[in-house]
Amino acid sequence: MAVELRAQWFYDLYQEVLSREELTLSLKSGLAEEDAHLAEMQETLKKADPLYAVRCAEYADVEAGLFEKWFAAIRQQTTVAPA
Repeated sequence: MAVELRAQWFYDLYQEVLSREELTLSLKSGLAEEDAHLAEMQETLKKADPLYAVRCAEYADVEAGLFEKWFAAIRQQTTVAPA
């Protein structure tokens, strides 16, 4: 589930950039499909695991920490050319 939530965050961010830059490419239909898939997964997990909400929050916290470390390492190794 943590991977699904991160993917949703990334796709939303990517769509925001596409829209801001007024590019014709759009992820909106893919985002709608991903939202439906995520909702379906959440419902299934809620029914199967009474502790789903607690576990999901814990896993999301772990994933967020790992993501921050990974992204910090990328930033440290990447040089952005001036515009």
